[in-house]
Amino acid sequence: MRRVTDARHIQPLARPGHAARCWCMFAVNEEEAATIRAAFERGGDVAAAAELRRLFPLFRDNAHARQCARTIAGWVPLPAVSAPPMARPPAS
Repeated sequence: MRRVTDARHIQPLARPGHAARCWCMFAVNEEEAATIRAAFERGGDVAAAAELRRLFPLFRDNAHARQCARTIAGWVPLPAVSAPPMARPPAS
């Protein structure tokens, strides 16, 4: 792997004249998912999108917020994980 020490060799991420797009990633915990799910059940995807935008204010696009809210509302909570069985000591 070659190390770049000269700034002339660095390529731009976006071409000049084109708008840069940054898709962000976010994580939703179970409490937030339950809140979004409850809003979806009360008022549909518009209410769930509003709740998602309240929790994550960086959402600017309503269509994308509605799509994410519908996805989150469709999640089913994972079952509780039981502790793995303890290993028996080897027989002597």
